[in-house]
Amino acid sequence: MSLPWMVMGQDEVSPGSPGSYEEGKNLSSEGAEETVSETGKGDEVVDFSSFAETPEKALGINGSLVFKTRYLFNYDRIGHSGIETFPELKLRLHHENVHSELFTAIDLSKNVLFEDFGMLMDEAYVRLFYDKFNLAAGFMKVVWGKGDDVHVIDVLNPMDYTDFINPDYIERKAAEKMVKLDLLFGAQSQLELVYEPVFTPDTIPTAGIWTPYEVQLLYSTLEDMKLDPRESIVYPDTNRLDYSQLALRLSGVLGRFDLGAMYYYGFLREPSIDLTRLLTDNKVYISYDRVHVFGVEAACVSLGFNLRGEAGYYLTEDTAGDDPLVHNNRFGYVIGFDKNLPLSNLNLNMQVYGTCILKKGGIKAQDIEYDDEGKYTDTILVTSVTDSYRHGKILPEISFIYGIEHGDYMIRPKLDLILRDDVKLTFLYSLFEGKRCTNFGQFRDNDFLQAAFTYSF
Repeated sequence: MSLPWMVMGQDEVSPGSPGSYEEGKNLSSEGAEETVSETGKGDEVVDFSSFAETPEKALGINGSLVFKTRYLFNYDRIGHSGIETFPELKLRLHHENVHSELFTAIDLSKNVLFEDFGMLMDEAYVRLFYDKFNLAAGFMKVVWGKGDDVHVIDVLNPMDYTDFINPDYIERKAAEKMVKLDLLFGAQSQLELVYEPVFTPDTIPTAGIWTPYEVQLLYSTLEDMKLDPRESIVYPDTNRLDYSQLALRLSGVLGRFDLGAMYYYGFLREPSIDLTRLLTDNKVYISYDRVHVFGVEAACVSLGFNLRGEAGYYLTEDTAGDDPLVHNNRFGYVIGFDKNLPLSNLNLNMQVYGTCILKKGGIKAQDIEYDDEGKYTDTILVTSVTDSYRHGKILPEISFIYGIEHGDYMIRPKLDLILRDDVKLTFLYSLFEGKRCTNFGQFRDNDFLQAAFTYSF
């Protein structure tokens, strides 16, 4: 079972906001989206050797204040249903000069302030603009791939599963320390080179209602042995030079197609768990597998359909598929489309996300990827239908996400009401179903109704 990091979420913070590196999107190839230039500078040519003495722009401050109330349903005893209330303040500070910019995002949510204060600085980087290239350094979120919040080649940032699938995709990403060089050439092409000095794994909760089923099993095993997980689980020190990572991506436009290819030399962010010394040392050892990722992406518009796709090959050290402590090689893909329908303002968005573990014949009972049912593919259908009324003031949406192999699913109806200016009231309901060991079934006791009041500024 793998965590469905690709799942569509709420759009409380626009993925196109500064800092997400999805800014500067252009419509090319008859409407297909591609981040062809991240400078936001248009046709401005900046001389490499001089910094013109022009007035600096004032510091820009924007963000949002969100008040949420979440009702966690206890269907047997409705009066015992839990209620969570929490405010979230997100601040974004942006200062831009002729040849440089500074961006900082601060997250003042409940989880950050009381559980993970280290995530207070959501992003912070400086970017320099030159004639033929841009250079950025700091804590950044970089999105690679043509999928619509569904990716298999977006590998540069860890994911935060503390609240599982409920925040928007860009909000689930955690900023990573990196240096990024963008080489600009041609009309709409660029080569991105990235260096990450240290490795940060995904954040997987170990307590609370969003704790994954596999983590619950591990902790219950340790508790049955009278062991303290905080002392018995040994994590590697990933703040070392040998955990550095390199990546590159070439993207551009060819005719009506937006195309891209990438390569990543780093580590899988999902852990490998070694239980072989639990009985002798009372220890569980966590490691992260070295991986090469080769990926391609494409998008175009045809017959009114916005088509998109990604494919990635993950090459680990277990090429034979018989090492029980190393993940097998695997192949992943995303293929999908969205289209405006000839009824009201309806838009249909459908995507299929899939992974296939290779050399499955070498997987035995003690292997970290062993599946009791012998299913080594994971195919998830992600569908959403949106509409708009009253000049964009009433925005209904329904999402349906279905795991084909295991029959688990999530249904989420949502309604956005634009009250005044940038003030929004959102209602949504999330229903999870499936077997306990599946992506969505593990959270089948976590159905909830949520109301959120958002003031954007």
